[in-house]
Amino acid sequence: MIPLHLNPHLRTPLYVQIVEQVEAAVSSGQLTPGTPLWSARAIARHYGISYQTAERALTLLAQRGVVERTRRGTVIAASRPKQPVQQHLVALIYTWQIPGARPSYSVGEMRMLHAAAEECARHLWGSLLLHFPDKSASASYLQEWERHHRFDAALVFGPLHDEGLLWMQRRGYPVVVVDAEPEVPVPRVVQANREGTYLAVRELIRLGHRRIGFFTGHYMPHYAQRFEGYMQALQEAGIIPEANWVMQHGQPRPTVQEALKRLLEVRPPLTAIVGASDILLAFAYPAITEMNVRVPEELSLIGFDDEPFCTTMQPPLSSVRVDLEQMARTGVRLLMDMMEGKPVPQRVEIPAQVVLRDSCAPPRSDRLTT
Repeated sequence: MIPLHLNPHLRTPLYVQIVEQVEAAVSSGQLTPGTPLWSARAIARHYGISYQTAERALTLLAQRGVVERTRRGTVIAASRPKQPVQQHLVALIYTWQIPGARPSYSVGEMRMLHAAAEECARHLWGSLLLHFPDKSASASYLQEWERHHRFDAALVFGPLHDEGLLWMQRRGYPVVVVDAEPEVPVPRVVQANREGTYLAVRELIRLGHRRIGFFTGHYMPHYAQRFEGYMQALQEAGIIPEANWVMQHGQPRPTVQEALKRLLEVRPPLTAIVGASDILLAFAYPAITEMNVRVPEELSLIGFDDEPFCTTMQPPLSSVRVDLEQMARTGVRLLMDMMEGKPVPQRVEIPAQVVLRDSCAPPRSDRLTT
């Protein structure tokens, strides 16, 4: 084993420093085929670094054919390919905003970021987490930011301003968008928003509901798509919704509670409400309690996103689930293909499924109308 000179203050990660120094020793003849190397634990203990860093270096050396890892230990391989170390760094940019909430992302969105970082690490890529509120993503802002951060590709979560996406394209960065439908023609991975709400309304109709409301928030593209699914399911069932069946809360008025109360005041009463998101319905639960409306005996509720808190609500909230981790991992894989020059689809849609819980039940006979 050669002595390693590791400097944690360099921009080059420690695992890459190990790989480069071992490869240089092999090229110079300092390490010859069959020479044993220390184990990852021995390297970590001797140089005061983490086991994961040492293991990552040995794994990369094995993948590149520099070493062979056997049950007896790690040794220098007989031959190896002549290729430079490829260290990729992906910028994970999220733009989500929940008005009036801190943090400005949901638990589900955080799961997406974590899955993307894990997928990057699985392929020995680094990741850099950034928050770009949509209003700040001008070309000049990004250009200044680029001066201080190196990255090779970008995975954008949420609606980044078109100016920002165009700037990254002009700079030659591979870009994939997750959970948004930008006007700029970049590959994107999206939820089956329309299909998900369509399936939710169909499930309510199967239970016997005919007067089904839709509760949405201030304009977001995926809310509009979810409304389209709501309308499609009603139309196919021959149900013509009245104007007051649909309510949108605004900023600042009406508040979530005020908007929900208007839906509850519809006469004849609605027997079910579909929420454009779980968060909207969670904020609306106090209004339902205040008006003494019992769920699901008098009103069935179903949301969208299947947030972790759905199972803790009373009663547990039915919802539409999309595999958010799959969305994130798919985005990373598209980026990998783009960086290798492979063709990628322009749009990948992750399917949705309805998760029924105790907030949904057949409507009471005395609340049914023809």
